Amino acid sequence: MYCSPIWCPHVKKVSDTLEKVQRRTSKCALGSIGQDIPYEEHLKLFKWPTLEQRRLSSSLIECCKTINRLNRLDLSAFFTFAHEFRPLRANHCFKLKFASATLNSFKHSFFKCIIDKWNNLPNLLMRTI
Repeated sequence: MYCSPIWCPHVKKVSDTLEKVQRRTSKCALGSIGQDIPYEEHLKLFKWPTLEQRRLSSSLIECCKTINRLNRLDLSAFFTFAHEFRPLRANHCFKLKFASATLNSFKHSFFKCIIDKWNNLPNLLMRTI
């Protein structure tokens, strides 16, 4: 989890470097048998999600906290609900709208990157929020 909702690498090279650390850790934890088992089996043995899955999960949780005002972030500064602009035929009423991004730092920020993933969540899940 380690700050993954706030800092999520958008460059593949950085993600691969982080994944190598987890690969090495799992090999060390398994000892001599870890050398012969593929990395995916390590994850299954330890019941670990991949780093990408952990980042996605923690990002969606942080987005939910922001939308429900469970953290101290100002919702209107980061997100706009799509239904405020036009009626939706969408799968859920919590769909978010993209804000225009002029800076590269914002284009790769948490708030910009999570919108597509959030909007694609199934309606049944969103009704539980």
